[in-house]
This record gives sequence, structure tokens and C-alpha cells, in this order.
Amino acid sequence: MQQSVLEKGCRKVLEFAPEKKEKVSRFSHAMDVLSGRKKKEQKKEIETNWLGIPNNVENAVECDTPTIGDWLTILNGSVTLTTGQESIVRRKIWRNGNDHLRLRSDGSTCRKTPLFSDAFSKQNLLALLDLHDRCMIEDPAERAEILRQLGRFEEAKQVLDGIKEEDSTIITAKIRQLSDERIDTLQSVK
Repeated sequence: MQQSVLEKGCRKVLEFAPEKKEKVSRFSHAMDVLSGRKKKEQKKEIETNWLGIPNNVENAVECDTPTIGDWLTILNGSVTLTTGQESIVRRKIWRNGNDHLRLRSDGSTCRKTPLFSDAFSKQNLLALLDLHDRCMIEDPAERAEILRQLGRFEEAKQVLDGIKEEDSTIITAKIRQLSDERIDTLQSVK
């Protein structure tokens, strides 16, 4: 009776199988890995990588929420920032930069002093508007709000006119009202 090709292949694999190494218990193996008793050459790649991690990683703590300084560092220090990433960072700066104007429920401001100069805040808004102009951001309500805060009320109203009635919200109605009244400061939406 002839052997199938599969059987022949299996026998060859079994014939050339390397000798089995001495069995080590899981506990001993884990202790060897953690203590570094084995030589690195004998370790698997993943074990070597694990041993290469600095000791302070085991004491790592949960990271904090990014601060405004972190956002500014990202904006000014990254040459590879995509337009999508830039829009996120500029929106964070815009929002956090308005904290001295934003009121809490008790009437106090979220921050006593402004984070940025008026010139920097305006520059950030203009850069964000430029992203809108280049069609990198498709948010007409945001565009209208930027224009309103820059004091360009007629342009803000033109953008709002382009929003379909079914897409209109309380926010767009408030932006229109403030544009009609020629108010460029941050206002509560109520």
C-alpha cells in the first residue's frame, strides 16, 4: 500500500523535529523572565523587549488632561500637523482662551484673567477661519460664530443664510440674533 504525500510529509517533519528541551514549570519560567536570570540571547524577542522597558514604567501614573500649554506646544512645535489636527488644536485654544468670558452657574467666570492676548486670540480665530475658507472644515455654524466674534457680522449672516431651515438650531438662531445686534463678545446660549 502506498503512503500519501501528506503522510510522507508528516513523517519527514517528525524525523527532523528538534530535540525537546528540558521542561521548566510556568512559575520558574516567569521568575526567570522577571528576575532576568536567563541570558537575553536565550529569551524570546517579546521577553527581551519587556526587560528593556525602563523601570520607571512600573511606577507610571495615569496621564492628566492636556493643558493649554500642551495644546500650544503641539501647535507651535509640530511640523507634521495635518489640517485636521490643526483644527482640533485651534478649537481647543479658542475654547480655553474664552474661559475668562465664560460664566459658571453661580455667575462667576471660569477664569479670572485671560490666557492669551487679544492679538493672539484674533490670530488663532483667523487661522481657524482660513481652514474653513480652504474647505478643510465643513461647519457653517462654527464659521458664522468665528466671523461674528471677529466683528464681521454681515459675513456671518450670509453664512447663516446658507444653512437650511431644517438644519437650523438654537445656536444658529443665537448667532443670527447677536450678529443682528452687532455683538461680538462671547454670550450664553439660553
